[in-house]
Amino acid sequence: MKFELTPEQEEKVRKFHPRCKRRLRDTGAIGGGETFIFEPNGLDTCATYRCVCGKELPLTDVSKW
Repeated sequence: MKFELTPEQEEKVRKFHPRCKRRLRDTGAIGGGETFIFEPNGLDTCATYRCVCGKELPLTDVSKW
């Protein structure tokens, strides 16, 4: 199964949390400061962005379902 963000979702992530100091400071040698969560369901796939600081951004507009 392949999960991809749309260009609109990528832009949301860039604008959401551009200067998180913890994202860069509290990660290991190979990164890990950002998590993209994909949850398939019966209607579509819900995507969520999570920063290491704990802030989350839903990327799927469920109002269109």
